[in-house]
Amino acid sequence: VIYLLTSVLTELVSNNAVAVLLTPIAVHAAQELGGTDFGLDQARLMRAFVLTVAFSASISFVTHWSHQVNLMVYGPGGYKPTDVVRLGIPLALISWVLISLGVPILTGLV
Repeated sequence: VIYLLTSVLTELVSNNAVAVLLTPIAVHAAQELGGTDFGLDQARLMRAFVLTVAFSASISFVTHWSHQVNLMVYGPGGYKPTDVVRLGIPLALISWVLISLGVPILTGLV
């Protein structure tokens, strides 16, 4: 859920703004989940949630206006909006899989 919310918002707003807005929400969610009887380590869970926000905020592949670099290559490269979407959605899906598998491994939740 955190990945989806962050990656959708980062397509519409600056990735820095999304990270600043969603990090406190992720920390609070981790604290709430860590306080339950699931047996999850609160510090590792918090680290995983914050890393998910950080990585997901950097996934700005789907629209040409979502990141400065996308705009810099959009005009000179002669790309159309459909080109960016056609290539951006598969990249976002690959990133989703890698983040979903990699963050728990990096934080020791698996």
